[in-house]
Amino acid sequence: MRDSSQEIITICDEVRNIMPAYDYDLVSSFPLIAKDLVDIRQLEWVKSNEYQHDAVYGYCKCEVTIYDWVMVHPILTHDEQGNLIAPTGHFVEFLAKGELDFIDKWKIGEYKILEGWWAIAR
Repeated sequence: MRDSSQEIITICDEVRNIMPAYDYDLVSSFPLIAKDLVDIRQLEWVKSNEYQHDAVYGYCKCEVTIYDWVMVHPILTHDEQGNLIAPTGHFVEFLAKGELDFIDKWKIGEYKILEGWWAIAR
């Protein structure tokens, strides 16, 4: 199994060859992001295989297809050796609502929700 930090560096180098890419200090950015997170105590969790537009958060087991023309994308899964990959083609993976939204916004693929949990504001 490859060192995951080396794998990330390799992926970043590949992205830089295709388009501008930037490195950010994510540890320092966490407080900025965390202040805007919704208090999950104020949410109702609903199980549904239908996409919930009103959900604040969502987590779903999905059949995913990423189109073959897509060169770079953030939808990750693991291969048989346990390596983290961003493949094209068909696979089953757990995705967050933001990842589903990304697929829809950029029209990079399709998904079918097999089982979903959604956090909806009360």
